[in-house]
Amino acid sequence: QVSNNFHIAEVQWGKIEAVLFSDIVDAQKGFILDDKVLVEAHVSVKAVKGIKKGFQFDFSKAGPDSIALNVAGEKLYVSKEFLAIESPFFVDLFKKDNDDKESEIELKDVSVKDFTELLLATYPSNKAITADTYKSLLELVERFKLQRAMDKAETYLIKTKKQTVSAKLVLSEEYKLAKLQLHCIHSLETVEAVKALESTPEFKKFSEDLKNALFTRILALIK
Repeated sequence: QVSNNFHIAEVQWGKIEAVLFSDIVDAQKGFILDDKVLVEAHVSVKAVKGIKKGFQFDFSKAGPDSIALNVAGEKLYVSKEFLAIESPFFVDLFKKDNDDKESEIELKDVSVKDFTELLLATYPSNKAITADTYKSLLELVERFKLQRAMDKAETYLIKTKKQTVSAKLVLSEEYKLAKLQLHCIHSLETVEAVKALESTPEFKKFSEDLKNALFTRILALIK
């Protein structure tokens, strides 16, 4: 048997050899049985450093300044002050609530799952935006005017490789994502790459303004 205690101060992201390979294959060392070496490892993690655990928000529980939003029959408790700071939509919504003295506010035409994703993209959580969630986020952001969630969705689209440039350009126009559009245009590094967009199914959705911007990109590339 061999054992080794790993410590971040010693190994960082590297490793320490607990036993030499030359010893393992040396029959005199006793690791070989019937011409085989069986390795069994028992790992005990005593402490973890350098990995930040994200804060978990639980919208099923009421807080000091929270109000209940009735979403598809389910109550989600949100901070009135925080959402009022983030969105003019909620400023108006909560003002109406104060006037009507309602104990909860109903939000129609939105699912609990999608609205929860929107809240997590707005609150300071570490919940990542994915290929499965960005589209519904963009749609809800337009309705609920939550710029922070919009910025996160735009950043996701800029970084992701799962969408084509032409698809991203359509989204940039549909949801007025100026940074995304600029990124896509500047990612086209040759005239051929710009012209190739004409053969994509999304090209027919391009506005005249976008086509003019792409033409300007061609002129910049041929200088």
